[in-house]
Amino acid sequence: MHFSTILLTVLSLATLGSGGQVNFYADLNCQDYIGSRYPGVGRITGGPSGSFSAIWVTADQSTCSRTCGPTIICGDYQCNTRKAALLWPSPNGCISFSTGVWAKNECGYHQCANV
Repeated sequence: MHFSTILLTVLSLATLGSGGQVNFYADLNCQDYIGSRYPGVGRITGGPSGSFSAIWVTADQSTCSRTCGPTIICGDYQCNTRKAALLWPSPNGCISFSTGVWAKNECGYHQCANV
């Protein structure tokens, strides 16, 4: 009983830092699902190996109501190449890069431009 209480507490704390869910795909058009990630606020998170497209499923956009973000998909691990993404089920929510994809959960005017 004590162990399960500790585990539940740890899992609850882990979800507090999550800013949403991103699904990753092995193709370039979000059809071949290979996993999900839950990037914390201010974090860049890579998908499973072989991810070439991604779509944000949920995100806490209330913190970004006056800026861009937090739903950013990047083409490199430092997010030098990025596109602002719409949430699923938007047909424009799927973002792909032939170099692979990473999800960035961050607000700010510096996130507004696709580069």
